[in-house]
Amino acid sequence: VKVKDLQINVEQDVLQISGFRRIISREGDTVKKNRFSYSVGVEEDTDLAKIRANLSDGVLVITAPKKPRPDPIIVPITTESHETFVKKTLETKSKDVKENPKAKEIEIKVQSAVNQNTHEAMEEKK
Repeated sequence: VKVKDLQINVEQDVLQISGFRRIISREGDTVKKNRFSYSVGVEEDTDLAKIRANLSDGVLVITAPKKPRPDPIIVPITTESHETFVKKTLETKSKDVKENPKAKEIEIKVQSAVNQNTHEAMEEKK
């Protein structure tokens, strides 16, 4: 197999290797082409921009490094009142939703938890 006979694509989460092998008859007058294709899933944390391939002595080696892991996040803990905390949370949510599409899902979960905690606090006061 030669480089010009190979093609490697990554689309969505699938890496596909395709190409053909040239087989020359014993007499040397006929060339037969055998097509092949191989697909493999690519993990979500793979850095697609850094996938590399090398063909040497008939051996194809593909490297697909993972994205670097982000540093751990330390979440600050405040001691303000529940009402003040909720107010600040709700004020920042509209900004976050505009900047991050997944923030809407997080916002719903936070709001649900806040509502549950507010309801429980009100029940305790009764």
